[in-house]
Amino acid sequence: MSEDQRRLLEESEQLPQAIEFEQAEVDKRIFNKPTNQIILRNLMENGIRNADGSRLGKTILFARNHDHAVLLQNLFDEMYPQYGGNFCRVIDTYDPRAEDLIDDFKGVGTNPNLTLAISVDMLDTGIDVPEIVNLVFAKPVFSVVKFWQMIGRGTRLCRNLFGPGKDKTHFQIFDHWGNFERFEQGYETADPKRAKSLMQNLFEARLELARTALEEQKPDAFELAVDQIGKNIAALPDKSIPIREKWKQVCSVKNNDTLHRFDAATRATLEQEIAP
Repeated sequence: MSEDQRRLLEESEQLPQAIEFEQAEVDKRIFNKPTNQIILRNLMENGIRNADGSRLGKTILFARNHDHAVLLQNLFDEMYPQYGGNFCRVIDTYDPRAEDLIDDFKGVGTNPNLTLAISVDMLDTGIDVPEIVNLVFAKPVFSVVKFWQMIGRGTRLCRNLFGPGKDKTHFQIFDHWGNFERFEQGYETADPKRAKSLMQNLFEARLELARTALEEQKPDAFELAVDQIGKNIAALPDKSIPIREKWKQVCSVKNNDTLHRFDAATRATLEQEIAP
């Protein structure tokens, strides 16, 4: 850092000694791939979702620098290839299209699917996107002023975000670097439970239809339900890491004969492993 940068940081930091941090320790923790995979997965599984629960709500992920941001985007594309590369993007000064990407994130650009913005300083302050419901601190923050500016990205009110009359009432912060403890700020622990997605509800309804049709001896209805269940399973993105981790269970119910048996073990796998 330049002397001016050091002076500005110390002036905005209530406890200048608290900003001392070993460079090697920061690099080791930040650029560790498994750690970053956990950060992304935690967000995707526990983040606040959109109105129908089918996908993550608008999110800013604060990265340490450009290389860290690129690593996170590459890991996301590897873990969740079903999103096709338009869902998660790095937004920083290295990209000449940064302003266009900000418009996309606001929902007024050419890519309305941009939902997860990985920020390196550009989105820490000033940006106003009321739909933001998740903030991810994937870096240590040492300036109390910047800390509150970053939190401010989630405080914008948003009417009818989750449907008519269902306004945004809160947002969620994933603090992976103990920044709240560093600044001795209290917080309310988030409840990771979330509503089932529309697709999960639909899949479970088809399971119930198959079960009821079998009990009522309605072969046509049973065939229809099993056919739809099979198509749902076949459509699962087989390169997605969460799917690959359940690949044994997926394969066990992909077989048409297994589905048609629809025995207790098959139903348990479908309900507990496949539906989520």
